[in-house]
Amino acid sequence: MTIRFDPTTRTLWLSIGDLVDTAAFPGSMPLTPMLRSRAAMGRETHTVHQAAQQAALPSYRAEVTIRQQVLIDDYTVHLQGRIDGLYEDDGTLIVEEIKSLLIPPEHFNAITLGHYTAYEQQLTLYVHLLRQQHTGPVRGHLVLINLADNAAKVLVVEPEMADGTAFIVQQVRRILARYTARVDRAMRRRSSVAALRFPFQTLRPYQETMIEQVRLAMHDQSCVLLSAPTGIGKTIAALYPALEHALRDGLRIFYVTAKTTQQTLAVETLQQLAQQGVQFTAVHLRAKEKSCLNEIYYCHENVCEFARDYASKLERANLVERLLELPVLGPAVCAEVGQHYRVCPFELSLDVAVEADVIVGDYNYVFDPGSYLRRFFQDTPYDDCVLIIDEAHNLYARGRDYYSPVLRQRRVRQLLNYCADEPARLFRDFEAFFAELDDLFPQLYEEAVTRPQIGEQTLVTPPWELIAALRGRLEALMADYVIYRRRTGPLSGGDPLQDFYYAWQRLCDVLALGGDEFSYIYQHAPDESVFKILCKDASRFLHERLQGFHSVVAMSATLTPFAFYQDVLGFPTERTFTAEFPSPFPAANRQIMVIPEISTAYRERERDAPRTAQIIDTIVAQHHGNYGVFFPSFAYLRLVRSWLRYPAYQLIEQTESMSDADRAAVLARLQQHNTDPVLLLAVQGGIFAEGVDYPGDMLIGVIVVGPGLPRVDFEQDLIRTYYDDKYTSGFAYAYLYPGMNRVVQSAGRLIRSETDVGIIALLDKRFTYSNYTALFPSHWYTDTPRELVTRNYQQALARFWGQHGKRASHIG
Repeated sequence: MTIRFDPTTRTLWLSIGDLVDTAAFPGSMPLTPMLRSRAAMGRETHTVHQAAQQAALPSYRAEVTIRQQVLIDDYTVHLQGRIDGLYEDDGTLIVEEIKSLLIPPEHFNAITLGHYTAYEQQLTLYVHLLRQQHTGPVRGHLVLINLADNAAKVLVVEPEMADGTAFIVQQVRRILARYTARVDRAMRRRSSVAALRFPFQTLRPYQETMIEQVRLAMHDQSCVLLSAPTGIGKTIAALYPALEHALRDGLRIFYVTAKTTQQTLAVETLQQLAQQGVQFTAVHLRAKEKSCLNEIYYCHENVCEFARDYASKLERANLVERLLELPVLGPAVCAEVGQHYRVCPFELSLDVAVEADVIVGDYNYVFDPGSYLRRFFQDTPYDDCVLIIDEAHNLYARGRDYYSPVLRQRRVRQLLNYCADEPARLFRDFEAFFAELDDLFPQLYEEAVTRPQIGEQTLVTPPWELIAALRGRLEALMADYVIYRRRTGPLSGGDPLQDFYYAWQRLCDVLALGGDEFSYIYQHAPDESVFKILCKDASRFLHERLQGFHSVVAMSATLTPFAFYQDVLGFPTERTFTAEFPSPFPAANRQIMVIPEISTAYRERERDAPRTAQIIDTIVAQHHGNYGVFFPSFAYLRLVRSWLRYPAYQLIEQTESMSDADRAAVLARLQQHNTDPVLLLAVQGGIFAEGVDYPGDMLIGVIVVGPGLPRVDFEQDLIRTYYDDKYTSGFAYAYLYPGMNRVVQSAGRLIRSETDVGIIALLDKRFTYSNYTALFPSHWYTDTPRELVTRNYQQALARFWGQHGKRASHIG
């Protein structure tokens, strides 16, 4: 049962299991493979044992509820438990606690009292409570059953009378301390809200209106989609009113975004708010692998000292309570504390997050079915949580990716070879499994709708029965594998079978969802075929998650058309409203031009590449400074680059393999003064086109080459057909809206403050088509998008730069 605490009546409700379950306290750290069937195996074992006992013992009763009320430190404590088995044996009341294990038989045979203290403690409590209700002797039987071979043993537990009382008092005090501390923190935070002020002397234009829209969503427990241009100050406009409401009403905020840079901005904003004296704790979560302090990432207590004895180290140092005194807890602090106390930084951040007021992190922690935070969202209501989704336009593609798992023949054969090299007999069974899984690919080829050529994709119907049978076989094999690894120890460099097991479960889970949102694809290649589940629309699953929040704020500079994003992100129609804001900066500080002299349509790209390069050279030559050119693809970037006359030493080119450090180096170069100007060549939708600012003279011009429509291919056309059938808007939903989103995002990098000045050039005749211009932000023009079409762009540039006192630079 869920622990309930009422500080007003000084009452605590909890189960017997809560007193011994480590999940009731910080420090619970799962470290072994989580078999999907493990819980079902345990339940079946319980049922079989209870049925056998009932057949043999007339007095045997299963699942007996017991309740007790005690007074501890002036708190009324209601205890409740359910005893697995209860029967009379020669005048003695026997209490059974049944536990299933999955361990090697030789380990099971060696078990004695003291091996499983939590189980013994739970049984001790049942015996203790029954002794107060029963006049005769009471004895406990800890019934252990090994799932490996169904062997069973009974350990007799006969505690002293005082043992149960002392343990109950000790554990209840621990739980009370945690809950009273939580209440005290909430009171301090609520009283400190009076100190919360907007952290800047003045609000930017439209910022106050945006703040009011967020307040309205909080008050009405609704969802709001906010489309606000870059520079309006969306982060503070969302966090300031949300934090005010959350602290006052005892809510928690999740602030999620796709890019680390946006998470960093949210953390910096929270630090500014904390400086005013308002009390709260925010935790910035970093990916588990990136948080790891070991050279090799592998979570197991046998190979990681930061996982070993984690719970007791956490409690001895009182780390969670101490860290809750910090306003903002980031990865660096967790790493430092982890090093000092030898505890896992990631698990530490999660344990603090349970008590935190604000959690900042990636979309994955809320939406990814494989890695969402189960301690917050699994089998528990979260209507006391507010969700802020930053750069929410990115959730469209990310959501589809979550439900588009892939099975690669190459990986199957690698595992087949891996198992062939392992001597243990168990691996022969794994070999047979992977050999049968490998046979799935030729079967898909034979049964494909059309026989694909090498590299081609085609639709297939999954062999449901075969996949279900293979899922069951792998589950049974992994149970044996868990026993094998307990016997031989974990693999320090990672476990390929365990990794595959989780990936296979994910694929099978998505298969089980079914629905028109999915297409099943086979791609043919000798020894490297691929089976993929393509999720064309994740709105059903995103909707299920969004529905549970108290309120949701989704914001972006590019969140229009609202109907499109409300559809594809799954926002509940009955409780969602929208608001769009113009640019807060003077229109005179920018020159937006549509130059329709070239085409980036696939058939015309190569023909127009020289002219595209010539236009870029001409724009850049007009005035000295850094420019960014954003292309629809890396291939077209490289093609146009080959025609540019701009000196090569002034070029910085984005590549597919750029790291965070490479990106930081480029940004640092753009900040340098008194050096040669830079022409940055990058792709739309990439690391230089979204989630990054170029204030001041970092860039004085942005050139967007063509609408960055997704590439026309088999999968994207399936998405187009799906949305044609669903909304009669297939091209718009699959290509146009995502592509124009990238255009507006790229253009939005330039003007970031009231003093920024620069030009935005859109190169492509399609930027004059009505279905494209309809997606231009309304603050780009006065009356009609046609105003932006520029027939003499050199003259327009000369006039603009002349008005802003910029000097020409004729770069040859």
